[in-house]
Amino acid sequence: MERCRIRGAVLVSIAALGVTGSAVAAPKDEIRTKRVQAEQARAEVEALGMRLESAVERYNSAEVRLAGVRAAIAENRRTMVAVRSNVRVARAALSDRLVIEYRVGEPDVVVALLGARSLDEMLAQVSTVRRASNKTSQVIGQLVTAQRELTRRQTKLRADQRRADALVAEAAAAKGQIEAGIAAQRSLVRGLEGEIAQIQREEEARQKQVAAEARRRLQAQRAAVRAAAAADPGIGGSGSGGGSGGGGAPTIVAPPANGSIGARVVAAAMRWLGTPYAWGGGNASGPSRGIAQGAGTVGFDCSGLTLYAYAQVGIGLGHFTGSQWRSGQRIGRISDLAVGDLVFFGGDLGHMGMYIGGGQMIHAPHTGDVVKISDISSGYYASQFQGGVRPY
Repeated sequence: MERCRIRGAVLVSIAALGVTGSAVAAPKDEIRTKRVQAEQARAEVEALGMRLESAVERYNSAEVRLAGVRAAIAENRRTMVAVRSNVRVARAALSDRLVIEYRVGEPDVVVALLGARSLDEMLAQVSTVRRASNKTSQVIGQLVTAQRELTRRQTKLRADQRRADALVAEAAAAKGQIEAGIAAQRSLVRGLEGEIAQIQREEEARQKQVAAEARRRLQAQRAAVRAAAAADPGIGGSGSGGGSGGGGAPTIVAPPANGSIGARVVAAAMRWLGTPYAWGGGNASGPSRGIAQGAGTVGFDCSGLTLYAYAQVGIGLGHFTGSQWRSGQRIGRISDLAVGDLVFFGGDLGHMGMYIGGGQMIHAPHTGDVVKISDISSGYYASQFQGGVRPY
C-alpha cells in the first residue's frame, strides 16, 4: 500500500508541473522498478497463499470430522427411538407383572420392589427377595438394560453435540483466517495488476514448456513399463486400464500390480493442469465447486487434487493433508521419491502435492493460482519438505 501511495504521489506531482508528454513517458528504469515491485508482490502473495493452505487444510479436517460426528449423531438419534420404545414396553411389562405378583399372594415382593429408589435397587431387591418369580426378575432385568442403554446413548449424544459445536467453531476460525488472508493478497497486488498479469502470462508459457517435458518423461516411463510387461506376461495385471480421456468422471479401475500405478495417477492429475484453485474443491470425479470462500470456483485444493488422482486407480484418500499423510509408506528424502508419491510441506503439513519425477511435483498451490508444476529440489519447497507417502 505504501508503494502504491508513493507512486501515486509522484505521478500527481509530474502532472502538476505540466511536464511535456515526451518527458512524462516512463523511463526504462521506472518500468524495471514496477516490474521488480510486481515480482515482489507476487512472491509475497504466493508465500501468503502457502501459509493460508494450512488454514484451508484445518478447515477441510474440521469439515470431514464434523461430517463423521453428525452422521454418528443422526444414527444415535435413530437408535434412541427404538431404545425409548423398549423402555416403554419394559415399563408396561413390569407394571403388568407386579399386578400379577400382588394377585397371586406375593404383596411383600411388590412392596419391596415399589420401595426401590432406582431400577438398579429394584433389581437388587429381586435378588434378595427369593419369593419373586424368575419371570418378574427377567422383566425387571429387561427394563434396567433398556434404561441403561438409553442413558448411555443420551450421554453420547450430548458429548457428540459438544464435539460438533467445537468443530463448527474450529472451521469458522479457519474460514476467518483464510478470508483475511485473501483480502491481504488482494491488497498486495493492488496497483500492480498489469505488471502481475504480464508475469502470469510468462509463467503460463513456462508452465506449458514444463508440462510438455513432464509428459514426455511420463510417456517414456509408461513405454518402459509396457515393454517390460510384453517381455514378461506375468507383469502388469490390470495395468492396461485407465481413466476416460473425455469429459465427465474417469473410469475407476483396480491398481495395477506393477510400478506403473505412479505414472497413472500422475497422468490423471496432469489432465487438470491450469484448473483454478478452489479451497474445499475436488473429489473422486474431478474438480468441484469449492466451499465457503471457494464456493464460486470449480477447481481443486491441494488435497482434493491428490484425492482425485488416486481415486482413478481405486485408492481412496481423505480430503485433508493429515489423513493422506497417514495413508501409506513413509518416504523420508526427496531423492527416494518415486513418481506418484504424495509430498508434504510445512511443519503442520499445510500443503501437499504429487511427485512427477525430475525433482518436480504437480499441485494446486493457493487461491488465485492454478494446478501447476513446481520444483521441489531447491528453494522454498525443498526447505519446507516434511516427507513423502506412497499410498499403495
